[in-house]
Amino acid sequence: MKVFPDANFLIAAGLRPGGDTQRVLTESHDEFVTSEHLLSEVARNLQRLERDPEPFIAALRRLMTVTDQFDLLPAGLPLTGAGDRQALAEAIGSKCDSFI
Repeated sequence: MKVFPDANFLIAAGLRPGGDTQRVLTESHDEFVTSEHLLSEVARNLQRLERDPEPFIAALRRLMTVTDQFDLLPAGLPLTGAGDRQALAEAIGSKCDSFI
């Protein structure tokens, strides 16, 4: 199954190395997909929380398929945040089965 985790999921994994969220990424048999856009958002948030994002972002690049998929969702869907809309559009455009 192709899974597209949102930024909050990835930030949680970055904040707790060895925690449950990170274990999902490393021990699952699913294919995890992310985007350059989402990696940038994760790096900004980790840096804002005074964490060095580079080692974690490098690890994500090894663990996940990184796409430069850039689609926009059609208007009218019940998502108000531009970042949420963008991430969901990237998941759909990457033909992911699940968005977490």
